[in-house]
Amino acid sequence: MLTVITVWIFHIRHFRFVHETGLSIIYGVIAGLIINYAPGDHSIQNRTVFDSEIFFYVLLVPIIFHAGYSLKQRHFFRNIAGILVYALIGTTISTFIFGGIMYWYVAAGNENIDMGIVDCLSFGALISATDPVTVLAIFSEMRADVDLYALMFGESVLNDAVAIVLFRTIASYQPGLNNAFDAAGFFKSIGVFLGIFVGSMAIGLAVAMVTALFMKQSTIKHHPLLETAAFVLLSYSSYLAAEAVGLSGIVSVLFTGMGQAHYTFNNLSEESQNRTKQFFELLNFLAENFVFSYLGLSLFTFPSHVWRPGFIIVSILACILSRMCNVFPLSFVLNLFKKPYKRIPLKFQLMMVWAGLRGAIAFSLASSETVTEAQKIILTTTLMIVLFTVLVFGGGTTMMLQFLKIRVGVSDDDEVPTSNYVSNSKQNPLANHQPQEGQASLVRRFLNFDQNYLKPVFDSRYVDVAEPDTGFGSVLASFKNRKGPRPVPVVDASPDELAAKGKTRLDRDGDDESLDDTPKISGSSSVKLQLGD
Repeated sequence: MLTVITVWIFHIRHFRFVHETGLSIIYGVIAGLIINYAPGDHSIQNRTVFDSEIFFYVLLVPIIFHAGYSLKQRHFFRNIAGILVYALIGTTISTFIFGGIMYWYVAAGNENIDMGIVDCLSFGALISATDPVTVLAIFSEMRADVDLYALMFGESVLNDAVAIVLFRTIASYQPGLNNAFDAAGFFKSIGVFLGIFVGSMAIGLAVAMVTALFMKQSTIKHHPLLETAAFVLLSYSSYLAAEAVGLSGIVSVLFTGMGQAHYTFNNLSEESQNRTKQFFELLNFLAENFVFSYLGLSLFTFPSHVWRPGFIIVSILACILSRMCNVFPLSFVLNLFKKPYKRIPLKFQLMMVWAGLRGAIAFSLASSETVTEAQKIILTTTLMIVLFTVLVFGGGTTMMLQFLKIRVGVSDDDEVPTSNYVSNSKQNPLANHQPQEGQASLVRRFLNFDQNYLKPVFDSRYVDVAEPDTGFGSVLASFKNRKGPRPVPVVDASPDELAAKGKTRLDRDGDDESLDDTPKISGSSSVKLQLGD
């Protein structure tokens, strides 16, 4: 409650130095100090330690799902190539560079730390999970450059999934005798990584597509409360399904969120659209602030801290260096394949390095295993890294934006698309998601496949102009033509809603699109408004 009140005051006074996550940490630290040093019975300390399963099953699920569900698709797809490179290749680079530096430090005999290569690489994997929630909140409030926002947000969303799978994969690696490199074990770990990531992604997308079909073909939208309940339960089921078969529930629920935003959202009634967005935004706010509050609290109440000052300092420096080795080389490679006006400028790269904060994911992974002394050192060090990056780098975001002269006050619609692929979004609901010239051929082919085949099946805004909508039979009809049915955006609304709200429809990004055509009421309880070309 203190965090909520303080954030409200800060918003009124436009004070941006400390974000709500930083406030949660500070209040958690104060509470930890009181519990630890107050006179009297200290048995309450034992009750402040939570099982790590609570983090993964209760707290992280809404955080990760909201990250995927709140994704702004237009800017995400416009920067998809860079996002994938930073998230997949960049996270792997950061993991091995950070792990290598820390292994070099402990192998030199500093502070007599007993930590093997697997422990160091596991530390590198969990600490590579960036969580720039503080920076992104400031970006959103100041309306910073939309492409920079999309790069950082998209990378952080996928980066969490990659880091979690890397962490599990490295933990399963068994080195040879005397910690010797085992080539067979190494390639087996790569296979485990790919299997877990692809399998979890497939489950997440499958759940999203099943939900989209159910919402599109059923009449549950006439009962918004039941519709919202079904949406929430089906979304959470992807996490349970992936965990049940030994895959990553976090990765699965992330892609479920992205799939629900891309396909299912437009099939929901307007009331359920607003309700689900607000519901998951609230859950994300509460869960994230609870995690950061607990992080500050555990600084003094966790019973197994092992402090190694030199190790902590080297870890912070290694975080910065590994982030630089991730962003700068990959940006250079990406710019080689981009047109001059589409290249990632140096000031964007510097901001991405600055904004590589650590947060809830890193802390949750570190707290999942605290048996050995090495794992306790890693947890303590992770706490200090999160504190340092959130309070120092997060607090200096506004200053860095001004120093780097990055545009602020930018509207989503300020930039006019230059690609021939892009058309009027009011005529084509996929216009904002079309690939742009210069993007990778594979990405372009996928987006074309999505437009021609998947969207007509799963998105209610698309109808086959040659075939009537006949329930589930229309799903098969969507595949008749090789290029798919011509997409025609439609809007479902009851006559009462049309009379009360006018001919508008809340689209995915929250903007109202005017509907110029007069609705034709066919006698049913709902009507479809079609936009001509």
